[in-house]
Amino acid sequence: MKKHKLTLLIITMLVFLLCSCSQNSPVLPSDMAMSGTWEDLFKGLWTGLSDNYVFWDLDDANGEWDKVYEEFIPKFRELGNIDTSDRVATKKGTILLFDSVKNLSDGHFKMDAFGYSFSPSEYRILKKEHPELSDQEVLEIIYDYYEKFDRLPADMFYEDSKSIMENTFSIPLTTTLVKTDDFIAKYGSLYFKWDESGKCNALNPKIQLRTPAYGEAIMLYSSSHKFGSVTTYDGEILDFTSDDVEAYKHPEVSFPGKAIYSYGPYYPVSDLSWEGEEQKLDSLFSDWTLCLVLSVSPEYDQTGYKKGVNLKMLALSGITKETDGRAMVDYTANTVYFISSGFNFLPLKDQAEMKQFLMDFHKFKMNENAAGMILDMRGNGGGYNADREILFGDMFREPHLIGYQKNKTGAGRLDLTQEFPLYIYPEADFYGNEFSDIASKPVVVITNTATASNGEITVLMVNSLPNGGQTGGVTIGANGTLAGDILTYNSGKFSVGKYITSVYTPYGNIRDTNHVSYEGKGLTPDKGYEENFNSVDFFAGTDSRLGKAFEWIKDHR
Repeated sequence: MKKHKLTLLIITMLVFLLCSCSQNSPVLPSDMAMSGTWEDLFKGLWTGLSDNYVFWDLDDANGEWDKVYEEFIPKFRELGNIDTSDRVATKKGTILLFDSVKNLSDGHFKMDAFGYSFSPSEYRILKKEHPELSDQEVLEIIYDYYEKFDRLPADMFYEDSKSIMENTFSIPLTTTLVKTDDFIAKYGSLYFKWDESGKCNALNPKIQLRTPAYGEAIMLYSSSHKFGSVTTYDGEILDFTSDDVEAYKHPEVSFPGKAIYSYGPYYPVSDLSWEGEEQKLDSLFSDWTLCLVLSVSPEYDQTGYKKGVNLKMLALSGITKETDGRAMVDYTANTVYFISSGFNFLPLKDQAEMKQFLMDFHKFKMNENAAGMILDMRGNGGGYNADREILFGDMFREPHLIGYQKNKTGAGRLDLTQEFPLYIYPEADFYGNEFSDIASKPVVVITNTATASNGEITVLMVNSLPNGGQTGGVTIGANGTLAGDILTYNSGKFSVGKYITSVYTPYGNIRDTNHVSYEGKGLTPDKGYEENFNSVDFFAGTDSRLGKAFEWIKDHR
């Protein structure tokens, strides 16, 4: 009898343990989609977001996500098994997936399903731009990439740091080339992909010639080092005094007695002109530095080894002239200006060239006569959080509050931390314990439809200043913090089987200093300082949004 009772006790305990493990072991979204039905694929997506999405405090106040399940599950069940050879059914199911997530606030959200991508932010923008279209029509347009491209606002694609360099400041970073015998003789070591007519669009060949054989190149051009420079083994920067090509080829002759370590960090400003076209930076800035980060790789064609060069990142900092001169816009004298293609300085900050660029930007901020500062975030889609300290940590002697953040603590939709403060911390070591007072002066940020992530966090920083403002266009509304995976952060990026290859979503939920979230809404320019993007004028060299930023500085001095 005792033996029988003991056996029953052991069986009961095992059942309890097995049931407990089953109840507490999470089912991953990919596992739910293994049946190969549309119904289970949707269940995997719905459950993955239910567990891992960090903005349910914005999007599920009245059980909206449960209502989505109730609405869509019968529609997916009706589609039956997934058969990608049935293009009509696959398109219908893919658009249904888009439809199910179209109202999520997350501005970073991107879903890749069946080879097509969907972002609720693009859906919102298209609805705003084309109110005459139905929801279904907008979803169909997003499914067709080329039609979507034609209908989205022009500043999403045509107004960014590269186009501003080329159109506002006349720096031909890329050029349309025509293959000729003379060209081949002069630039034969470089790699160009010619079309059938013998034309191609490529990075400026004069810039390409300065790059190494492979790896990554950080190249600086500066008004203070017009003819280029070399660096000694002691770290001394020696400037050439003319554009004499032979002198540049033999720096040991130009600088007798000096132990030359390398060319640079500055290269001749003449590299920034092509076929006689001169850049306009000197008409606006009394001092400026341009930084180009280039990826250099060996490539080969029928003639042998070539050098392939791609532009990875660019940034410009400067300070405007005392008098108007012949500038392309009506500007405010002694205004610091900064623009970058993204927040990607962290991996490069200790390299000599990048450190020199950051020190030049620091020098402009330290100018005691500076009237204020313009931070140009048009087209800036974000990057490393640590860049906030690298770029702006010399503006604050104490931790500076820019907003608040919540993180997920578990699988529950509202399993969120309390708000904790987000600061920009002083960066004393990098800048030799020198701090600028620029944050106490007028500071304005220029934005557009493509300003996102850390580009928008820069707006939060500027809005937190005593005399900060925003001009240009409304941002995209993507403030969340990106990093990690669902197992580490209880939230973030995941996939659902082999058909939904990526659901890209943040782990951090951010508010401004007033505890207001702009996720899915975007940050709006100050009243009276909104400026629409006019592509015709912009490509003709008239940058009205930059002009509006200078107007803001004048009005707030």
